[in-house]
Amino acid sequence: MEIRIASENDVSSIIQLIINRMEWMDETGLKEWNSNGYLEYYTEDYFKNNIESFYVAEEDHQIVGAMCLYTSDERWQDDKECYYVHHLVSDVHHKGLGKLLLLYADILSYKKGYDVIRLDSSTYDEKLTNMYSSLNYKPVYNFIEGNYHGTTREKRIGCQYDAIIYDLDGTMVNTFDMNFYPLLQIIEEEKGMKLSIDDVKKYASYDGKRTLKDLEIENIEEVYKRWVEYVNSYPTKAMPFDYMQFILDHMPIVQGVVSSKRNAQYQIDIVSQGLDTHISSKVLAEDTPLHKPNKEPLELCCKRLGVEVSKVLYIGDTYSDYLTCKNAGCDFGYALYGNVNKEIIEEATYVFHTPMEILKIFSE
Repeated sequence: MEIRIASENDVSSIIQLIINRMEWMDETGLKEWNSNGYLEYYTEDYFKNNIESFYVAEEDHQIVGAMCLYTSDERWQDDKECYYVHHLVSDVHHKGLGKLLLLYADILSYKKGYDVIRLDSSTYDEKLTNMYSSLNYKPVYNFIEGNYHGTTREKRIGCQYDAIIYDLDGTMVNTFDMNFYPLLQIIEEEKGMKLSIDDVKKYASYDGKRTLKDLEIENIEEVYKRWVEYVNSYPTKAMPFDYMQFILDHMPIVQGVVSSKRNAQYQIDIVSQGLDTHISSKVLAEDTPLHKPNKEPLELCCKRLGVEVSKVLYIGDTYSDYLTCKNAGCDFGYALYGNVNKEIIEEATYVFHTPMEILKIFSE
């Protein structure tokens, strides 16, 4: 997925997206663009004349979403310079893309130094109202423009962090199957026990050698090497979570990694997929004598990044990751989407149900 500035060549694709969305509105019984002469008012010439303010989302050489970002809007009662979102549209088969475009607009606002972002929507569209509320937009006032009953909405833009640091497994990449089905094979070979995948879920937050130690497996070094061989030959490899590559590519603050993963596996799971391109520093199992939940790995990463620990958000998927933050003195973002047990961590500063929600740290 790529989001880029639109060109005149994209106009027909943008209009087709709007037509497809209006047909979807007809099918679902919604009355929005399909009932107010939208494309009679916003003609092809309108889009051509304003195309420099449009952004498009492109996937596999197809335009799948679009939005317009103006820096002024007559519907508002002041002339505050900020981005005003209009003509937000996405392909009906790309669930969540509208939210991603709006979160990308937050990043652009942050980079421009704007302290708010604004839009308007139908006063009576409950679904849209709920979506904008989930993204921290607050209603300002209602207005009527012809047949359109609208509500202006605004949210604050800002970020309290100088850096964001990620755990790997369960946060950046999904490695559960490739790690734990081979573990079941190891347990059967070494202990003669046939366990289920549910029996080993609790080891998801452990370093591999610690897992073998807790399982009371002998010859840990030899068995660990064999486990790694099984992992690397497993048919399913480490897969980035949805939109994780996009987040890494567009994150406007410095990024780092703190993980119990060993460097050799980091090269296979992360570097080989290009996920390390925007990672400024990493601290892995070989880098410190003490490991999570001890604060030492996180403190070392902050030192290498040149940031204060208190100005960092660490994102992980386990309670051990939370304890690491607590011990170091920084905020914790809970990657609930990657926690196989879906445990509740009430102390988390943020709870991210999808990776996309990580970008919400740039709004208040």
